[in-house]
Amino acid sequence: MAALPLLNHALCRAEHMTALDASYERAIALIADVEPRLASIETEEDAKLQLVVRFLTEILGWSHADISAERKNDNGYSDYIVSNSDQTAFLVEAKRQGQLEVGTTAEKKQLYKISGPALKQCIACIEQAASYCAPEGIQLAVVTDGSKWIFFKPYIPGQSYKSKEAIVFPSFNSIRSDFAAFFELASKEAHKLLAYKHVFDKIHDSRLLLTTGLFSAYPEAEIHPSFKSPMAFDLDRTFNSFFPALSARTIRTC
Repeated sequence: MAALPLLNHALCRAEHMTALDASYERAIALIADVEPRLASIETEEDAKLQLVVRFLTEILGWSHADISAERKNDNGYSDYIVSNSDQTAFLVEAKRQGQLEVGTTAEKKQLYKISGPALKQCIACIEQAASYCAPEGIQLAVVTDGSKWIFFKPYIPGQSYKSKEAIVFPSFNSIRSDFAAFFELASKEAHKLLAYKHVFDKIHDSRLLLTTGLFSAYPEAEIHPSFKSPMAFDLDRTFNSFFPALSARTIRTC
């Protein structure tokens, strides 16, 4: 029975890898379709319809039923809340093309401090997404125009989320080159494994057990059992000879 959870986990990982490969092929096809006409995707609604929703449903495995649009909360209206059954996966704040300007020329996936210079021009959008997450306790936020994707955790216990790093895919090229990381953060398959938590734990270095050694609460001498002494064996034989009924009752009770 102990091997059953391990088998289930292995099967789940195998399904995850199969989904990853299929999603990558769909991502290449979708990017090839939209990249040549990116300049014509001008408004925020264009970006939502032609890019964001297509990424979520065609590539990342979410159904339209998983996506709630324009949900009101204490701080305004969120663009999308993506859920797996009754469990919220992440919030998406969508922007028009050109509104998210990353302050570097990097073409690959990067880690940038949220309050740092690289995301200075995106900070208002990030703050907006974080404010929508707060009333609902949503643990993962995404700010995107469909070609740039910024992933961050809007709540860090005991710290400001702005002091931490966001994971940034600054272009279609970065999604193509680091698709496994993109899939692990945003796909429905990866959310079943809560993969994004492990990703951000490593980045934020918040899991002390990953870097701190473990120490036994007991001294070494108390961990290893002592051998039975000759006197103990003699006592066993004595009790078994003179008190057999009591020994049998004790065994049944145990």
